[in-house]
Amino acid sequence: MESFLEQTAAYIYSAYKDKLDRVCVVSPNRRASLYLRKYLARLIDKPVWLPEMLTIEDFAVKYSGYKLADTMSLLFELHAVHTKIEGENAQPFEKFMQWGQMLLGDFNEVDLYLADPKQLYSYLSDDKALELWNPSGEPLTEFEKNYLSFFSSMQVYYTELHDFLKNEKMAWQGMAYRKLAEDKEWMDTITYDKIFFIGFNALTKAEEKITTRLERSGKAEMLWDADSYYVDNHIHEAGRFLNMYMKPSSKGEFHWKGNYYKDNDKHIIIRGVPNKVTQAKEAGRLISKLLQENKDLTGTALVLADESLLLPVLNAIPEASGDFNVTMGFSLTYTPLFSLIDSIFGLHATSLQVSGGKAAPLFYTKELLRLLMHPYVARLAGGYGATNTLAIELRNSKLP
Repeated sequence: MESFLEQTAAYIYSAYKDKLDRVCVVSPNRRASLYLRKYLARLIDKPVWLPEMLTIEDFAVKYSGYKLADTMSLLFELHAVHTKIEGENAQPFEKFMQWGQMLLGDFNEVDLYLADPKQLYSYLSDDKALELWNPSGEPLTEFEKNYLSFFSSMQVYYTELHDFLKNEKMAWQGMAYRKLAEDKEWMDTITYDKIFFIGFNALTKAEEKITTRLERSGKAEMLWDADSYYVDNHIHEAGRFLNMYMKPSSKGEFHWKGNYYKDNDKHIIIRGVPNKVTQAKEAGRLISKLLQENKDLTGTALVLADESLLLPVLNAIPEASGDFNVTMGFSLTYTPLFSLIDSIFGLHATSLQVSGGKAAPLFYTKELLRLLMHPYVARLAGGYGATNTLAIELRNSKLP
């Protein structure tokens, strides 16, 4: 049975065989583009230009005219807005960034779902005021006043940051999507004969409006990855959005529906292992077994329930498995570099507490040991032998 991307490649090639360079394919992620290129290459028998392949985010950035700002830059600009609004009461950046990231996430959601920021934040401010309403008429505490003041100023935060970024031709993700959803002029700059949006499921309001407008103009077509098991079952939650898009005059017809869940044979084995490290080792052992049996891991996926398992699993995968594609994110907090920087900051932070303004700084033995036993420090020192000797002396000294 052909996969969705194989069917997509065949459909696009049959329709635009001699003018693939006039086609753009938009997918939810870059991995889909990688495999679509592979399947198109199997069909092509002469030199041609492949279609341009973009993620939905790249597509929005390209036609919005904005440059996508990274999270840290957005935090700095938002803190500047915070300082402008709060003045002397503004929090330092290290405290601000703890809730600044959540605020940026909210701004992004507001734009992705095309909510009216003025109406939304006005309602939110009123809602919080009702929460603190006291029938006895007792005055609000200073904390409660600050709490209400923050929610009443959220629209100002949004507007100030939005206007600044717009002037700088920069944007967060939702801001770029919103511009395409609300403006029409950008559609005149499209030079493709056809844009295919492939493999989407639950569209945000902005994505829905963008794709609908392009479809109605005849410039785009939606190709859905669907299975009869949940699409034909109207109470199955997995098919909720796809069934909504299947309604007449909505998001285009389904060219094909798979039946993988019912037709494909399934062989399920459940294994119980006691901890995370053992899970990683078991995953490596199973992959080794698959290599011995099949000699090929094409079509094999390893799905992790916990992203913190990624590094142990990567170390457990046998070298014979060759190259493989990692499609999940990996938090910086799980890297050795983060733990090194954290231990250095921890060493100096505790030193400030115990030194008490003395000329010669004092350090906690525990923090020194944490830094000395870090693998990067041990490597710089020529191996664990040198750092272990110093660590033993520190422990034997019985110093605090």
